Amino acid sequence: MGMLLGNKQMMKNSSGGLPVDVGGLGTSNSSFIPTYTFISLLNPANNTGTLTEVQLYVNRAMAGLKIATFRFDTGPGNRYTCKSSVAIGALSVGYHSITGLSLGITSGDFIGCYYTSGKIEGATYVSGIVYVSGDRTAVGDSPNYNTSNQDIRLAGLG
Repeated sequence: MGMLLGNKQMMKNSSGGLPVDVGGLGTSNSSFIPTYTFISLLNPANNTGTLTEVQLYVNRAMAGLKIATFRFDTGPGNRYTCKSSVAIGALSVGYHSITGLSLGITSGDFIGCYYTSGKIEGATYVSGIVYVSGDRTAVGDSPNYNTSNQDIRLAGLG
C-alpha cells in the first residue's frame, strides 16, 4: 500500500520503510564533458538503504560509465568520499533506466558518475554539482571537489 507524500505516490519498500531516492532528472539545458567525476548536490538521499535503479539522460553516446554514491566529509576543503560504485559501461543517447543494481546509500549521501567518453545531460539548479578531474569512483577515494551552479540529470531509487 502506498503513502501519499506531497503530490507523489510513494510505495513502501520491502522492509516496510519509505523508499530511497537521490538526485534528480530536471530539464535539459547543457551537457558535461567526459573524464571528470560529477556529484549531484540536488536532493540528497532521503533514507538509508540500497539503490536498485538509476535513471539518467545521455546527451552524447557514453562509454565507461560508472555510477557511485558519495558522502560529504566534514573538515577542511570540499571533500566527498566514494562509498559504493558500479560499472555500467556504454549507453546510447536518450533516457535510460538501469535496474538490478545494489548501491549502498545513507540518508544525506549523494549520487554521482564518471565516464570515459560521451556526455551526460545537465540542468540548472540552485544546488549544483561538485566535480573533479579523473575517475574518483573507487570506494574510499576522497579528493577535493570544485563547484558549479549546474547539475546532472541523474537520479537513484531503491
